[in-house]
Amino acid sequence: MTIHANFTVKTNIEKATDSDSFRYSGLNRVHIMPDSVYPRDRVHLSATDGRCLAINLADGFTDDVYSAPRKLLNRGKVKRDLSVKLNGQCENSKGVFSSGEEHDSVLYPNFGEVAKSAIGEKFATVTLDPAILIRLIDSVVPVADDEPLTIQIPIDHEPGNSGAVRVLSGENVGLIMPMTDSEPERKTDEINAKFRRFANSWEALENPKHARTEPKKGESE
Repeated sequence: MTIHANFTVKTNIEKATDSDSFRYSGLNRVHIMPDSVYPRDRVHLSATDGRCLAINLADGFTDDVYSAPRKLLNRGKVKRDLSVKLNGQCENSKGVFSSGEEHDSVLYPNFGEVAKSAIGEKFATVTLDPAILIRLIDSVVPVADDEPLTIQIPIDHEPGNSGAVRVLSGENVGLIMPMTDSEPERKTDEINAKFRRFANSWEALENPKHARTEPKKGESE
């Protein structure tokens, strides 16, 4: 049996999908496509519910662009990496099987255009500890209410200002101190490069002549 894709998942990317989407099937699945830089060793995983987009660069390969059911990438409480294989059906290292492998002949949603639109220069950059941020969100967002979360990042520290990031949800507020970052200005270039790499990989699917050749061993990604 031919293996079409085999890759490792280190995140809970399926949480970015829409579990209740019936109008657009692309929103309730995780999409897999080759990386344009290392097509034999890396794959891009992407998922969206129409309101947020998650992109992972994962170890593995795929011979084309596919989508898989969100349940196949559900890690649950397992902390170790999750292995996923597509070979006409879908299976993962937890023993979950599905007949729902799909060859994505229609590239929808257009993740490439969304990634391009995220590239820019004018951003206030801050690095946060994700575990602390999650605890803070749980501490200020009312559980029973449908309250949004507002985040404010200080641009210029006024005298007496701690530089903490402020959050607001309903009547509740909170603060989280950013992590020390010696070169925050480089983060914009780094994030732009990752969105651009994904967009280039997407463009290569639509226009194979634009696909980049794989770098020689030892060259930078």
